[in-house]
Amino acid sequence: MITPMPSQPPPPTGYATWLDFALEHVEFRGLKLEPPAFDEEADREAALDAIYAELQELRAQAGRPDTGPQRSVAARASYVEHEPDELLSIHDFAIALGKHSEEDVRRRLREGTLIAIQRANEAGLPSFQTWKGIAGRPLEAVLSEFRNDEKLEVGSVAAYMFLTSVSDLLLYLAPLEVLLGRLLSDRRISQATRSLLNRSDAERLEIVMDAARTEIEVQKAR
Repeated sequence: MITPMPSQPPPPTGYATWLDFALEHVEFRGLKLEPPAFDEEADREAALDAIYAELQELRAQAGRPDTGPQRSVAARASYVEHEPDELLSIHDFAIALGKHSEEDVRRRLREGTLIAIQRANEAGLPSFQTWKGIAGRPLEAVLSEFRNDEKLEVGSVAAYMFLTSVSDLLLYLAPLEVLLGRLLSDRRISQATRSLLNRSDAERLEIVMDAARTEIEVQKAR
């Protein structure tokens, strides 16, 4: 393992080195290779494979083991082809849940077991609350943490931001992704992150709950 210099911060959780982290988060926007022209969509994976191959060669020359994420089709996690930011009316939300009336939805909103948000000229219930793996106990457990803390002025909004935002507490996954055990976008992830997604539903929920408690403490301290 590479020993950091005294002034060098340790690599992010889940990454053995900063090179591993950089490999997973490299950006190609605006990059052009001549010739031929660099096509961001078609050539990104080929470029990443070339970077990884060079990193592997450097590791071999230094006699160091491969600690980085594997660059293969298997290293790409399956992802959900839905938009978590889509807002539904109470009517459409009840239909999406199935076997729930509009009054059931209104009651749950009053009880604080569902999130409703206002965004620009649009208001509604985020659709991810109807997804299998989110609806029911997982969602209610997370919301209870935000709802029960009286120091949070806007618990529903805080919970929404927590659930949909990538967190370093969760190896650069969003809590929604951890609860689902799947990504919300098609991207490469580290082996540590993949291991997190492959844990049991109960374990992933508890990990998200721990992250929610930490996030609440951070917000209260601001």
